[in-house]
Amino acid sequence: MQRIRSAYCVDLNRTVSVGEARMAYFSMDPRPKKFHYLCSHPACQAKGVRIVGANVHKLAKDERYYATPYFRTHPGDLHVAGCPWLGDEEPVKQREGESETDFLQRQARAKLTDFIGLFDPGDNEQGEGGEVSSVAQGANLAGGLSQAHAGASGASRQPGHSQTKLLDRLVDTFEESRHLLTREERARLTIQVKGEGTVPLLSYFWHIARCYPGLRNRVIYGGAHLKSYREGFRLTFIDKMDAPDGEGACNVVLYIAPQRMREYRYRGYIQEVIRRDPPYIKVFALGKMTFNPEWRVMEVYIDSLNHLALRSPQ
Repeated sequence: MQRIRSAYCVDLNRTVSVGEARMAYFSMDPRPKKFHYLCSHPACQAKGVRIVGANVHKLAKDERYYATPYFRTHPGDLHVAGCPWLGDEEPVKQREGESETDFLQRQARAKLTDFIGLFDPGDNEQGEGGEVSSVAQGANLAGGLSQAHAGASGASRQPGHSQTKLLDRLVDTFEESRHLLTREERARLTIQVKGEGTVPLLSYFWHIARCYPGLRNRVIYGGAHLKSYREGFRLTFIDKMDAPDGEGACNVVLYIAPQRMREYRYRGYIQEVIRRDPPYIKVFALGKMTFNPEWRVMEVYIDSLNHLALRSPQ
C-alpha cells in the first residue's frame, strides 16, 4: 500500500496532513476522544473508505523510540480504482541514469515515515496558523518550488514527498532520521527550502552550542528550562553562549507573550506540552539571535509560532 500522506478529517471537515491533524487535535476545546478520517480521494469518500491516524493523539516527545504519526487504511476497507493511495510502493531500486548520490538519498528517505522534502517558512496567508496540506511529487521537488506550489491543491491527493509550513513537521523528519538512520544516511538527506533552494537537512539545524550572534534563517535547537507567564512562557536554553561584549557567557532565551499565544491557531498543542511542566523541553526555533546588552542575554526571535516546535521527555 502506498504511504498515505493526507486524509479527510470528518471532525475538521477538511483534508489534512498527519502533522496538522495532531496539532489541530490538541487545540480543540472540548477535545474529542479521537478524530475520524476518510480517504482524501472523492470516490473513496463516497464509498466510506476509512483511514486510521496512528500516533496522532500523542504528543511528540524527546525519546529514544520516536513515535512519528502516520495514516493507514482501516483494516478491511478497500480503496477504489484510481485512488492515488491504491497499490503497493515499489522497492527502492536505482533508476536508469540516476546517480549513486541521488539513489542513496532516495533509499534513506524511504526508511522514514513521512519525509518532508519541501519546507516553506514564509508568511502564512492564514496568519499565525495553518498548514499547506499538500504533497509535492518527486518530479516537482526535482523541478523546484514553483511547480509544487502551483499544484498545491491537487497535489495533496498524490503520493510523493510532503511539504509543509509547520516547523513541527520538519522536526518530525529531523528527529525520526536521528533514530532510524545511520550518520552517513542522515548526511545524504537534502530538503528544498523556499527562498533558498536545496539545503542539507543537517546543516539547516544548528545546536545552540554551535550558534553565534546574528545567526538567522536556521533552526536553533537544544534543551531548555520553562517558566510560564499566564498564557505566555519563557524558555532559557541550558547551554550558554559567549556574549559579544567580551564579558563571558550569557543566557539564551526565547519569550512568547500571552497575547501571541491567544492569537495562535494551534495554541492548544503548545499549551499541552507546557501544562505537563516537564523538567526540561527540547526546543526547535526558526528565527534569529540578537544580543540584548541591557540584560546581557541572547534573545531568539521567531516571526511565527509556526516556527516553533517543542518536544517534552514526558
